[in-house]
Amino acid sequence: MDTLVSSTKTMDVLQDLAKESSHLLRSVTGESATDTADRYSVWGPTYDKDLEGNYRGHIYSADVVAEVVPEDRRSTCRVLDMAAGTGKVGVELALRGFKKLEALEPAGGMLEVLKTTQVYSRIFQEYVGHGNNTVPSDYYDVVVTCGSLVKGHVPKEGVEDFLRAAKPGGFVVIVMRKSYVEKGGDFEDFDDYLSTLEERGLCNKVSRKVFPNYYFNHDGMAYVYKVV
Repeated sequence: MDTLVSSTKTMDVLQDLAKESSHLLRSVTGESATDTADRYSVWGPTYDKDLEGNYRGHIYSADVVAEVVPEDRRSTCRVLDMAAGTGKVGVELALRGFKKLEALEPAGGMLEVLKTTQVYSRIFQEYVGHGNNTVPSDYYDVVVTCGSLVKGHVPKEGVEDFLRAAKPGGFVVIVMRKSYVEKGGDFEDFDDYLSTLEERGLCNKVSRKVFPNYYFNHDGMAYVYKVV
C-alpha cells in the first residue's frame, strides 16, 4: 500500500512538473521573434534560478561536444553557442577545456547574465533562423545549440544558419526536447528536414541520441552532424 501511495505521489509530481514546464515556455513565446526575445529579456535575471534542478540540457550539450572534440584540441577549437541564453552551455564547455567560445543571443536581459560568466570572447546580439545575421561563414569548428528549436523561437530552417557558420569538417550539435520531434510534436518533420539537408550535400549525420531529464521530466534528443 505504501508503495502504491508513493508511486501515485511521484506521478502527481511529474505531472505538475510537465504542466509547469509547458507554462514557462508558453509564457515566453511571443507573436514574433522580437516579442519572444523581449520576454526572455524580462526573465533573464531569474532564469537560472527558476530552472535550477529541473534542467540538464546544458550539461548534455557540453558532453556531446566533448565527445566529438579530442581533449588535446579543445583549447584551440572555435565554438559558437547559438541562442546561448544565460551562457550555461559555455560554462560547461569551459569546464571541459574549451577556451575559444563565442555566443549568439538576441535577448538583452539574457545577455547581461551571460556576460557575467566571462567565458565568451565575442557575442552577437542577433537572431538565428529569421533572416541575415553577421555571424561569419565557414568559421567555427563546432556550432552548438541547446533548447532553441521551440515553436515561436528558432524555426527548423535555422539549422541552415548553423551549417553555414560551421566550417567544412566541423560539427553542428543540436539538443532539444524529444517530444517535439515525435508524431504530433511541433517539429515532427524535423528528421525528414535534416535528411533533405543531407541529400543537398550540406552535412552528414554522425549520431542521434536520446537522454533523460533534459527539461523537467522531459527526455531530450541530441543530434550531431558533420558539415561537408
